[in-house]
Amino acid sequence: MATRATPRSARRRVEVVEAADMFYVGAYWGPRVESANECARRLALCLSQLGVVHPALATWFRKGRSKSAASGNPVATSVDVLEAMLVGGRDRTDVDGRVISELGFSVSLWNKNPVPVSFSTTCGASPATSSVKNYFTLELPEPVGAAAELYDPGVARSFFAR
Repeated sequence: MATRATPRSARRRVEVVEAADMFYVGAYWGPRVESANECARRLALCLSQLGVVHPALATWFRKGRSKSAASGNPVATSVDVLEAMLVGGRDRTDVDGRVISELGFSVSLWNKNPVPVSFSTTCGASPATSSVKNYFTLELPEPVGAAAELYDPGVARSFFAR
């Protein structure tokens, strides 16, 4: 079996974390200058593949300050819609509202499902500091009841196999 060296900046880290009341799967990567369209294309592919893994990962909604304030209509996961959401999720300066381009594009959605799942991503970030990362996190419910299916080894492996 051959191995090949990967430049440090191109390496990705994937982790599964269990905190007191929170479980998530996260992928992290270093600085990468990308357009909103490039990020949207990868996100659309990721979301379509997650929808195949489990029905609870197939439909997404905008988050709100509360569950009742969240969007009532599903978000289309087309490249165009996701690109617009990513552009709308850019960080801005407090003083004059200018876009901070080196912080990339961000979006968070949830599934509005009895098996509650949400995801957050920042991509296209290329800051001068290493404390800001590009990432995709999938926040999962406790593995009880119907949510336990998400922790089935076959389903869990599918998060990484696609």
